[in-house]
Amino acid sequence: MKRVISRPSMTRRDLLRAPLEAFAAQEAQDERLAPQAAEGAEEPSLEETMDALLGDLRVSGARLVMALLVGVGLYAALRWLRAQLQRLSLSKPQRVMAKRALPLAEALLAVVYVVWALRWVLAGHPLHQVLLLGLLVPAFIFVSWLAIRDVVAGMAFRASEVCAPGDIIEADGISGRISSLGYRVIALDTPDGSQAFIPYGRVAQGAIVRKPATDGLHRHVFEAALPLGMPVVEARRAIRRHALNSHWHSVVREPQVRLRDKGVFVVTVFSVAPNLGHRIEAEVLRGLEGEGT
Repeated sequence: MKRVISRPSMTRRDLLRAPLEAFAAQEAQDERLAPQAAEGAEEPSLEETMDALLGDLRVSGARLVMALLVGVGLYAALRWLRAQLQRLSLSKPQRVMAKRALPLAEALLAVVYVVWALRWVLAGHPLHQVLLLGLLVPAFIFVSWLAIRDVVAGMAFRASEVCAPGDIIEADGISGRISSLGYRVIALDTPDGSQAFIPYGRVAQGAIVRKPATDGLHRHVFEAALPLGMPVVEARRAIRRHALNSHWHSVVREPQVRLRDKGVFVVTVFSVAPNLGHRIEAEVLRGLEGEGT
């Protein structure tokens, strides 16, 4: 007789339970090992992070040399252009405009050259181009911020029409007559004969005192001999003309010229600041002597 061993039959529920129990056991084991793996792992350093982010950067030597040669050629061309502007026969307003516009053009060309050089040298590395431009643009703005600030403040100052050339003002602790309103600075003629240039950024930070046109006039009287052979009427006109052409004479008070006996004129001039009458006197006498000869 054969012995038959009977095995318990497995239901469908038992067949599904086995894989679920194995999956649960595996998850429990992973949870136990996870803290140990985290403790043993080290955080990547900054160099490793940058290497993983930037990758392998390779720059072509030929492209780098080409970019440097273009930069040297551009610099030489700008120097040549500056020299040619000095030789051209331009009117005074055109020459002044050219001198003012040339630095702005040079700065613009420098920015265009830097952008082109980066794209040329770092061809095939768009991420590096973006990162370098992101660093250079803020650096350029920071370096040129003072000049940009003065230009913007100058535009607002001129648009407000607070002052005009010829006004006597006090700004940033300096008094004088405005000789010109430039793009970045105000040019003032001070009473001691020097010329002060005040950036608009400094002017915008403080108060501006504009003095009336009749304020600050100082009388000065001197004598001038009648040149030989010159008519009295012509000599009187010459004295008035030279006095009014003086940089330090008032623009609202005309000089007074009175003829005294023995061919001597008594001249009264009005300077815009004290101790400047003798300067006007010297200019009048020098001009009168030149016309007499």
